Amino acid sequence: MTDTRGVLPKLKDILDAFASRSDVAAGIAIAGWLILWAKGNHLQFAADLPDWFAAIVFVFMMAAAAILFVRTAQSASNTIAGSVASFRRRRAIRRDIETLKHHERSVLTHFVRKKERSFTARLSEETLGTLVARRLVDRAEGTYNRLDWPYIIPEDVWKEINRAAVRKKLGI
Repeated sequence: MTDTRGVLPKLKDILDAFASRSDVAAGIAIAGWLILWAKGNHLQFAADLPDWFAAIVFVFMMAAAAILFVRTAQSASNTIAGSVASFRRRRAIRRDIETLKHHERSVLTHFVRKKERSFTARLSEETLGTLVARRLVDRAEGTYNRLDWPYIIPEDVWKEINRAAVRKKLGI
């Protein structure tokens, strides 16, 4: 009898391969189903497969199917969580814009009209400090001239500002 230790993969290695990629797990699940279907329908190549082999195929097929199910559930959960977080952020941006004072609102209005997301200003500009604190404007990190500091309106804020309803509230 030949010594197969070290030649045959361990169960853990096989399950790791299933879990590493969904397409591997899907391939194993489909192949397992086809083998069991062929054995059950007494197709010539599969009719003589021993029952213990069919049992092993079934176990691997179920493991692959379980991994696919979990991956699908995780993907759905992440998609829903991302959508909820995005909705909450947009709502917070709208709320912050609605509660801006006139001079703060005029800063955003000015750059929206000019269609410029980035600009420079004095680092100590009080109005911009309020907008930065509300996360409506980002201040660049690094070393710059205090009188000419770079600022940018974040992408999500820019998109929200350019929505028709928000533009109307800004008077644009």
